[in-house]
Amino acid sequence: MAGKMSHKKFREMNDHLRKGGVLIICPAGKLANWSLSGLQEHKWNPGFLQLAMRNNAALVPIHITGANSKIYYLTATFWRQLSNMMVIREALRHHGKTMKINIGQQIALSSFKEYNKDLSAAANVCLTHLQSIAKNGPAMLDTIAPQELEPGKEELISAIEECEILRQFEDGRKLVIYRCNTNRTSPIIDELGRLRERCYRDIGAGTGNDRDNDVFDESYYHIILWDPSDVEILGAYRVMPVGEQLAQHGVTGLYSNSLFKYHDNAYSCLEKCVEIGRGFIQKPYQKSKVLDYLWQGIFDFIKRYPDYKYLLGVLTIPGAFPEKVQKLIISFYNIYFSSTADFCTPIALFTAENVQDDTPFCGEDFRADWSMLNHLLREEGYELPWPFKQSAKWFSPADRRFLHSQKMILLIR
Repeated sequence: MAGKMSHKKFREMNDHLRKGGVLIICPAGKLANWSLSGLQEHKWNPGFLQLAMRNNAALVPIHITGANSKIYYLTATFWRQLSNMMVIREALRHHGKTMKINIGQQIALSSFKEYNKDLSAAANVCLTHLQSIAKNGPAMLDTIAPQELEPGKEELISAIEECEILRQFEDGRKLVIYRCNTNRTSPIIDELGRLRERCYRDIGAGTGNDRDNDVFDESYYHIILWDPSDVEILGAYRVMPVGEQLAQHGVTGLYSNSLFKYHDNAYSCLEKCVEIGRGFIQKPYQKSKVLDYLWQGIFDFIKRYPDYKYLLGVLTIPGAFPEKVQKLIISFYNIYFSSTADFCTPIALFTAENVQDDTPFCGEDFRADWSMLNHLLREEGYELPWPFKQSAKWFSPADRRFLHSQKMILLIR
């Protein structure tokens, strides 16, 4: 990655990453120089960080231990063009030899938040991080552990076949409902956690663990879309009639209560809610009918509880999103989806200043502001997560309060 890159080349690299491709980049753009202190790496071009952040791509550091001949470095000192012609000769010199390669853990993109727009400084820290882990030293940046390999499917298939079928589709896919309700190991819960972690990492919201499971997985219901031909869980949502959960486990049994503390005046409404959330769709299937299928399953489930009037959901803005992007999302949803009801307090309050003061949204034209939001996010290299897009489909211009008009309570963190 040497010199200034053309817009065309940068766009091609972005497109390649968006399609799930892999890029191998040498940020210095040229081979190291020899100095009195040993090999000296050239300054890194921060373009690789721009690519990673724009596409929320996995950033994996790789260190190759090795050196060229003294003749090469001597030539490079006085005549760079001639040394460039010697590169192939130097590569052939290592033919048949063993190379030592250190592959580090994925670097968390959230590590670069403190650098704001000073990507050159962030690139320098990346270089220091790579040099440190290559010598078995401490990591300079936060890392994400790799997920374990996909397990065998025999136990999962058997467990899925025992689930109640909610709906079967013409393409062979089927919606099933599952509830663990036990402390024993469950192949379905394990697989949901593994896929959830993979999907959330794609939008910068992973936990960094092998699986994204929590204590609520055992008692909640899970609506799962299963594809027998692909032998895959394509997507899932977690649901729970709140009144039922309150009766059995109290308010601490609610996932939403771990993120928002409910006031006393909330309970009469909560008892009529069905909580939904923790949804995911595997990336290869996100542009198919999977989301529509899952919502059909959710509504089939809700029909079993005619006394329940509301949906309750928590939407999470990925932590890897920069503050400017988070402010845009919060500003838009504050304008169009806020409620006069005061029945909860967020545990981790978003503290950025002037969220509404410098908003680009007029607040009077939902469609225009919706287009503006998505345009501004794409300018920053980000996409609105699909659960936010789904909730926006339920906007009613006659009444901007979810609580009253759309039968849904939406909590955003």
